[in-house]
Amino acid sequence: MNETRIYADAFETTFANPKEMLDFLAERAKAATWIRKPTRSLRLVPISQEAEHMEASSTADWEEILKDTEKNTQLALKVRGETYPVRDCAIKTILDRAGISGAGLRKLEKSNYARVVNYCLKVAKGDALIKIADGKVSAVHGGDSHDYSILDMRAVFETTMQYLDTNFKGSSYMEGSGAFDHSIVSAMWELGGNQELLDTYRIALADHGMTDKVIAPAVRLTTSDVAASGANLYPMLLCDSGNRTISLGNPIKLAHTGGADLVQFMNNLRMLCSRYQDAVADMPKS
Repeated sequence: MNETRIYADAFETTFANPKEMLDFLAERAKAATWIRKPTRSLRLVPISQEAEHMEASSTADWEEILKDTEKNTQLALKVRGETYPVRDCAIKTILDRAGISGAGLRKLEKSNYARVVNYCLKVAKGDALIKIADGKVSAVHGGDSHDYSILDMRAVFETTMQYLDTNFKGSSYMEGSGAFDHSIVSAMWELGGNQELLDTYRIALADHGMTDKVIAPAVRLTTSDVAASGANLYPMLLCDSGNRTISLGNPIKLAHTGGADLVQFMNNLRMLCSRYQDAVADMPKS
């Protein structure tokens, strides 16, 4: 894992093992701040107009952060006297808070782009919940009580691993499946501890004319702090034919809204076993 240039919009990394992933997510939480401000107080500005007036942040690589922003969004967000570079994954959430969208926006010069968005921000209702991470604004969510709910990413992954260790004995993290970029975090586990369930799948696949040999049930967990994903579980089967996977129905989703918390996520984890069992009956015939 290479943590250089972690401030960069294009940064991404993978994890050889779960501990590496959990330690990394703990560091990301330490490098992040959440602030809540009235949406109508926010202003988007071209960073070229603000860079020389922005006080050097205590964040390491401040000059490089500014250069990376100039290379990508070219924008900064003013939040009542403070100005922060804007990361590319924040743009969609800023536009959502402004209540504006459209391909035509991308064709505007940055000063005009910012001006149009700011007209809409000025009349927006409610609070904004702003995530500032690794030197940049990463998201601007709805900040009212019914809006965005923060789910600590490390806690979500740690809870998942503890549940799998307890309920699927012999489960193992799939090396290299853990991946992070500033939009999303994801990892996969091969599930063990239920040979009867695995045999049932093999028989069901054969009965339906599906020739893939099932290696094991598996689950992928994906989550995000920037509205790219809920805390979602994807049950699947691993097959030996070209590393193919078979999806077992729709993902088990937990949206980051309405007071979502780890208790609700744990309830979704408890649905995993029944999802594997129910999927046998739903397999399509050849």
